[in-house]
Amino acid sequence: MTIELQPEFPHRTRKRDKLSPGAASNTSVPYVELHTHSSYSFLDGASLPEELAISAAELGYPALALTDHDGVYGSLEFAHAAKHFGVRPITGAELTLADRSHVTVLVETAKGYANLCRLITAAHAHTRPAAKRPVRVSGPGEGVRGNREVPPTDSAAESR
Repeated sequence: MTIELQPEFPHRTRKRDKLSPGAASNTSVPYVELHTHSSYSFLDGASLPEELAISAAELGYPALALTDHDGVYGSLEFAHAAKHFGVRPITGAELTLADRSHVTVLVETAKGYANLCRLITAAHAHTRPAAKRPVRVSGPGEGVRGNREVPPTDSAAESR
C-alpha cells in the first residue's frame, strides 16, 4: 500500500511505502540535520554554503537545513549547490526573540518563505540608528564654510 502526500507540498510528491507495525526495526531512518549555520552566521558557522552541501552529500544525507542567524543569507548558494550534489535543500533561519532566546524556523512552501522573509524584515526594521539630520545649506557666502554651518558674525547680525 502506498500513501500519496498532499499536493500543496510540491517537494513531497513522491510516493512512500506505508510501514507495517514492526517494520521500523528492519529499515533505517536517514539522518537529516535541521539546524546548520554557514559562515554567514558570524562566530557560529565556519563553512561556506557550498561546502555544507558537499559534506552532506559525502555523508549520505538526503536533505540538509541551512538556518543562519536572523537571515537567509546563504540559502540561494546552498540551494544551488545542494541540488547539484543530490541533497534536498531546506531553507530556514534561527531567529532571535525579544528575550534573546532563539527559535529555529524551517520553510515548507513559497508562502512559508515569504512569511519568513517578512518576519526577518520586521525584526531588522528598527535595528539601525536614526540618520543624522542633514546640514542646512545657506546661500553662497551666507554663514557656510564647506559643509559646516557657521554662526553669523556680529557685523552680519548688525546689517540685518
